[in-house]
Amino acid sequence: MSDLEEKTPKRDAILVLGMHRSGTSALGGALARLGVTSPRTKLPPASDNPKGFWESAELLKFNDQILSASGSRWNDWGKLNEDWHRSLLADEFVERLRPVFHHEFGDAPLVFIKDPRICRFAPFWLRALDALGYRSKVLIPLRSPLEVADSLAARNGFGRTYSLLLWLRHVLEAEASTRNIPRAFVHYTHLLQDCKEEMKRISERLAIVWPRWSLTALSELETYLTNDLRHQHGNLELSSESPLGRWVSLTVGALDKLSHAESDEARAVLDQVRFEFDTGADIFGVAARENERRLDGGIGARDQKIAALMSDLEAAQRSAEQHRATSNSKDARIAELQAAMEERAMELERAIGEKEASIGELKAELTRASNDIEQLTKALQEAKRTQQSEAELKRFKAQAEIRLSQGKTIVQELSKANKDLSLQNGQLQRSIKERYEEIARLTKLVIRQEREFDLRFQERDALAISQFQQKSEEVRQLRDELTSIRRGLVWRTAAPVRKVSRLLGGRNEAAGNLQRLVATISASDLFDRDWYRQTYADVDESGMDPVLHYLQFGAAEGRDPGPRFNVRSYLRKNMDVARSGMNPLLHYLEHGRFENRSPT
Repeated sequence: MSDLEEKTPKRDAILVLGMHRSGTSALGGALARLGVTSPRTKLPPASDNPKGFWESAELLKFNDQILSASGSRWNDWGKLNEDWHRSLLADEFVERLRPVFHHEFGDAPLVFIKDPRICRFAPFWLRALDALGYRSKVLIPLRSPLEVADSLAARNGFGRTYSLLLWLRHVLEAEASTRNIPRAFVHYTHLLQDCKEEMKRISERLAIVWPRWSLTALSELETYLTNDLRHQHGNLELSSESPLGRWVSLTVGALDKLSHAESDEARAVLDQVRFEFDTGADIFGVAARENERRLDGGIGARDQKIAALMSDLEAAQRSAEQHRATSNSKDARIAELQAAMEERAMELERAIGEKEASIGELKAELTRASNDIEQLTKALQEAKRTQQSEAELKRFKAQAEIRLSQGKTIVQELSKANKDLSLQNGQLQRSIKERYEEIARLTKLVIRQEREFDLRFQERDALAISQFQQKSEEVRQLRDELTSIRRGLVWRTAAPVRKVSRLLGGRNEAAGNLQRLVATISASDLFDRDWYRQTYADVDESGMDPVLHYLQFGAAEGRDPGPRFNVRSYLRKNMDVARSGMNPLLHYLEHGRFENRSPT
C-alpha cells in the first residue's frame, strides 16, 4: 500500500432507513441541501410526493432484484433469511453493485442512499458499502405508524392491519441490524418544526460536518421543510389487547427512548417484540401470503377482463353516438325540405287565386308551377334516398342497442364477480382475524407459562443464593483460620520446608493450570490490583498476591475484582454460572463477553 493510500481517509455513506411514507423523502431533501451528494438518476416527483423522492431509479431496480432473488417483494411483511447476505448470491450482488454505485455517486466523499426497501436487508448494504470503501452512518426517521398507515391507504389502498405489519417489519429490522453502527433516530415532526436544531443534532450524533452549513443553505432548508409535506395527521390510539396493537405500542415507546439515548432496556423490548412477531409470522405468514397472492392474481385477471369489456363498451357507445349524430342531421334536413314544400305550396295557392282572371298569366304561372313541381319532385326523390339512409341508420341503432345490452349483461356479470370477490375477501378477513385471535391465545398461554417458570426459577434462585451465602460464610471462616495459622510460629517456621518441597516437586499439572488462570485474570482490565488491596485490607495484611487471593478465596466470598465487575450482579443475572460454581470473572473472560453478557 502506498503512502497516498494510507493517508486517504475512508469515505462516508449515510443510509436513510425508514418505512415507506415515514418522512424519508423530507430527510433526503434536507441532506441534499446541506451538501450531501444525492444519486444522479433520481425518481421524478409525483402527485403524492411533489417535492421529489430523492431515490435512485437504478438502485431501486437493484434493490427490487435483491428482494426477488430472496423470494420477497417490497410490500411483504415476512422476514427475510437473515443469513442471505453471507451467501454466494449476495457476493455476486456486491460485484454487480459496484458499477451502478459508481455511476450514481462517482468518487464523492459523502453520499446518502435512501430506499425503504433497504430496511429489510440492511446487513447486505453495510457489507457492500464497506467493500466499496465507505463508512456507514445510519438515519432512522420515526413517524406515527397510524399516519404511515393512513398515507399508505391513500396511495396504495392498503388496509390498516396490513400497513402496520409492514411498518413493524421495516422498523424492527432496521433497528436490529444497525446497533453497532453510528446512528441517529429522527422524529418527522421534530424535523419539520425545527430543522436547524435537528440537523445539528444529527451532525453531532454521526460525527459528520455538513459541507454546506451556511445561512443560505439553512434558508433553503426552512423553505423546503414545510408542514405541507405532512399530508396525514394522527395520534397513536391502538388497543393493547390485540398482539398487533401491543407490538406497535411497545415498539413506538422503545424507539422513542432510543431517539434520546441508546438503551439496553429499549433494545430488549424490541428483541422481545421481534421474537413474538417472527413466531406469529412463521405460524400464519405462509397461509396469509398465499391468500394475498391468490387474491392479487384473481383481481388482476378480473381487472384485465373489465378493462377489455369497458373498451368494447366505449367503442360501441362511440359508434352509437356517431350514428345518432348522423340521424339527427338527416332528420333536420327532411324537416327543412318539408317546411320548404309547405311554404311553396302556399305560394302556389296564392298565385293561382291571383291569376284566375288572366289566362295568360295563369299559363305562365302554371309553367312556373310545373318547374317548381319538377324541383319538388327532385327534392322528394332526394328525401326518399334520405329515408333509405334513415333505414340503414335504424339498423345501426339496433346493432348499437344489442351491443349496449351485451355491455349491460357483462357489467352485471362483473358486478356478480365483484360480489363473489367481496365474499371471498370477507372470508379471508375472518380467517385472518381467527388466526390473530389464536396468536393472542397462544401469546397469553406463553406469558402464563413464562410466569410459572419465572416463579419456579425465583424459588430455585433464592435457594441457590442462600446456599452460596452459606458457603461464602464457611469459606470466610476457613480463610480466617488459615490467616491465623499463617501468622502463627509453626507456619513461619515450616516456610523453608515448603519452599524446598516446591522446588523438589517441580511444576505439576495443577500448578500449570493455576498459572494460566493467574495470567488470564492479570491480563484483564477488569481486575484492579490496587483497588483490590485498598478495598480489602485483610488481603494487604496477609501479603498474598491479589490475583491469587481472588482465585483461591475472593470469588467464593463474593468479592469484586475491581470497580467494573460486580460478582453478585453477574451471578444474579446468570444463574447458570451460579449453579455451575465457576469463578464469575473467569467465566465472563472466557465465555460471557463473547455471549454479550453484561459484567455489571
